[in-house]
Amino acid sequence: MLSVQNLSKKIKGIVALDYMDIPLREGEIRGIIGPNNAGKWLSLIGIFGMQRDGQGRIVIRGRDVSRMATKKTVAPGIALCPRGLRPCGGRVGF
Repeated sequence: MLSVQNLSKKIKGIVALDYMDIPLREGEIRGIIGPNNAGKWLSLIGIFGMQRDGQGRIVIRGRDVSRMATKKTVAPGIALCPRGLRPCGGRVGF
């Protein structure tokens, strides 16, 4: 269903994400845990298209959405609802 492949990001020359891979099948739930400033939020905004200037691919249901505009990734089924807002009927992921 969702595949994150080699997601990487540098900020001011410092490696913030280093080749993150997440395979996610239909019905499977994954979590991202770690200490403060470990890159959890950066991972999410990379996956959900809010920051596309790093490296890697995001594939959902066989469709590469890596370079799509954020508003166009909603149709294939990927969106992030910020904390406190529930425009997705209470769903916070995809």
